[in-house]
Amino acid sequence: VSLPKPTGTIDETDSRGDVSHDQSELKHLAEYLKHDLLSIITFNSEQQQLLVDSDTSTLAHLMGRTERYARGVQASCQCHLDELARDKETMDILKLYHHARSASEQQPADKKKET
Repeated sequence: VSLPKPTGTIDETDSRGDVSHDQSELKHLAEYLKHDLLSIITFNSEQQQLLVDSDTSTLAHLMGRTERYARGVQASCQCHLDELARDKETMDILKLYHHARSASEQQPADKKKET
């Protein structure tokens, strides 16, 4: 079965206010998962968040699977999103550390120039 690729991103206004867009996107994503669970790796963060936020019974129905299966998909997506958030926080901390270290290494050089 050849399916079109998932849409790239969910527009910010759509993700907040357009419930019909979310339902349409959820149906689209569920159709992918119904035919090929591995397609989940192609989903972006917004698409995975939509799966997490969706009603479990609705997701199960759309995928043609049990609620337990749908909860597993949601849990996997949530774990991935949590990992991404931790990775981002780690990178932010490393950048702060790098900037602080660069600034502290530059200060002694600046003081030597003044004397």
